[in-house]
Amino acid sequence: MPLLDAILEKNIRLVDYEAMCNKQGERVVAFGEMAGTAGMIDILSGLGLRLLALGYRTPFIHIGMAHHYRNTKGARKAIHRAGSYIAHNKMPKSIGPLIFIFTGSGNVSNGAQEIIRELPH
Repeated sequence: MPLLDAILEKNIRLVDYEAMCNKQGERVVAFGEMAGTAGMIDILSGLGLRLLALGYRTPFIHIGMAHHYRNTKGARKAIHRAGSYIAHNKMPKSIGPLIFIFTGSGNVSNGAQEIIRELPH
């Protein structure tokens, strides 16, 4: 709870993929790696739109939503290209470093981490 309180106090956006369970506590839905992959692509796309709305033009604006790509290879290519711009200092200095934290090690987290590895870190 102290961690959650600190997150709320600092106005940090936290995305949590929860397990759905029946009354016996057994999981009834499990998300796979592709859920993490698609979710991270959409997060990066949304980040580009949000930063643009705040007046920042960033390489993230060139990343589309996951459903716009024919396959993950196309999405990875777009993200890798955005990463090249970031590596060449094409991010506004005033937004500071972006920090992504993965709190799990399951399928969804693994899929999301595979996508984030396309960016310089």
